[in-house]
Amino acid sequence: MNRYSFSRDHGIAMHSDASQAYEECDPIASLSMKLGSFLLVSAKQRRKRGMKERWCLVIYQPPNSMLIMGGKFQTEFTHGVPSFAAIQRLVKCVEGEVTAWMVEQEPIRILWARNAKERMEAELQRLHQSVDL
Repeated sequence: MNRYSFSRDHGIAMHSDASQAYEECDPIASLSMKLGSFLLVSAKQRRKRGMKERWCLVIYQPPNSMLIMGGKFQTEFTHGVPSFAAIQRLVKCVEGEVTAWMVEQEPIRILWARNAKERMEAELQRLHQSVDL
């Protein structure tokens, strides 16, 4: 179990869960307890047709929820949790913007799932009001 704190600038780098205990199609769960969190998902490789750059999907995970990543997720995608510093850079990106601030400094297209950007802006505002950063 990974536990992190925005006030301590914790995050989890982009990764695939690799273990001798896991099979390729075993599901991985992300639990959000007490507070909401943000999850980043990116394809491991560029698609050969159409897309020129990689992409990163930003997902808001509501408090007390579980997200299941199943199928061949571990084979085809990486996932991570942005640190507070990364969130402050990420929230400035607009939908579809290409930036090189993460994932091996390669240009990557930022995609926002549903209301993730609005939730991230609200969370930043809440943190700035409650914690001296």
